[in-house]
Amino acid sequence: MSKKKSKSQQTRTLVGRTDLAAELITVARISTSPEALITEISRLLDVPDYDTKGGLKQCHQDFDKISSKLEIVFAQTRESQSDTVSADRLAAGIIAIYGRMSQDNLMRKRIVAETNFLQKAISLLRSPVAQSIVMAALSGVTHLADTEIMRSIARFTSTILDCVEDHLDDIQYAEKALCVLSHCTVVDTDPELARLIPLPRVLQFFLSVVRLPTSTSLSFDHFLVFCSRTTGYHSAIFHSLPDSVDFLVACTRAKDICARNDALRSLIALFPGNGITQFTAALPHVDAALRQYGANSNLDREFLEVHARFELVDDFVQDPHRSLSDFGNKLVDLIMAQELGVRRHFQDPGDDELDDGGIRRLQEDLGCSQFVDVLRLCAEAVRSGSGPQAEINGDILQLEFPSGE
Repeated sequence: MSKKKSKSQQTRTLVGRTDLAAELITVARISTSPEALITEISRLLDVPDYDTKGGLKQCHQDFDKISSKLEIVFAQTRESQSDTVSADRLAAGIIAIYGRMSQDNLMRKRIVAETNFLQKAISLLRSPVAQSIVMAALSGVTHLADTEIMRSIARFTSTILDCVEDHLDDIQYAEKALCVLSHCTVVDTDPELARLIPLPRVLQFFLSVVRLPTSTSLSFDHFLVFCSRTTGYHSAIFHSLPDSVDFLVACTRAKDICARNDALRSLIALFPGNGITQFTAALPHVDAALRQYGANSNLDREFLEVHARFELVDDFVQDPHRSLSDFGNKLVDLIMAQELGVRRHFQDPGDDELDDGGIRRLQEDLGCSQFVDVLRLCAEAVRSGSGPQAEINGDILQLEFPSGE
């Protein structure tokens, strides 16, 4: 009777490469960025380009074959006795590939159900070389996941906090963890699950992140949405942490009307029947809260993004040979570089920045009464172009795929 093949032999059989394991470890060791790591692993394992329609279709058709390769390589990294640092990074790359593939709804359900994805990801969060890559993958999954997947991740809340609370110096890791927890720890009707979520500890962690001078609007937005969905059910926990109430009061002075709206909604839930003047006057540290959480210290990134958007508009208006298609593709790049989402930055009627002269001129020249209509014209022009991304970029411009929330 023939002996059962080892996992290394299975890998060689699957891909026809005798040096695959060594090559993968080398890639993990020398890759300069998570993106480069993902690209090289995908190339070596013949994973289709899931960012294209054709590649995504092939991923659906060959999912069993693709996941089999990824599973075997992941298992090998867990058995590595020598270069454990590179092995952990390679394992994180596998999780990141699963995370990218999970942007598709059907694929996400299969990955979570069939590959033990969540347990694999959580097991890597204590590895310094893997934690940021894995948390980014989890954040991407939770931005789009259904309730059942969110509930599954929520069961690991304490473990996630154990892994991230001592690493607030890594702001990207901390902010991605905040995103994951803000999506998954919103009030649940299951009493058993609610008992597994240490909400006071979650709230304290969120406050620690938004206090950091390096925190960005990503943290603020997710924390505010979390507050607006949770304060009505757990007001006692918020009242037990006065800093959380101070944060909400400070956000009622934010430049962004959406932030003001979420903050006010949360405060009304915490102080039912009271007016805004009553509960702000009752807090003795509002000025300190404004300095600690205010826009001047933490929203520089958002101001830069706003400036970049209007700089694009002004360049377009002044260009005698302007192309709606080129302009639209530049807007797509800007949109996809932001976590905040299309609707927040391009359609919000309460944003005073929309009165900018460059946008008014653009609207007059194109016969549009609202900037959102300019996006529609850009989308039509982009779709008329060639290339696999033309249709997708058009969808992004028409707000069908708002990035972020």
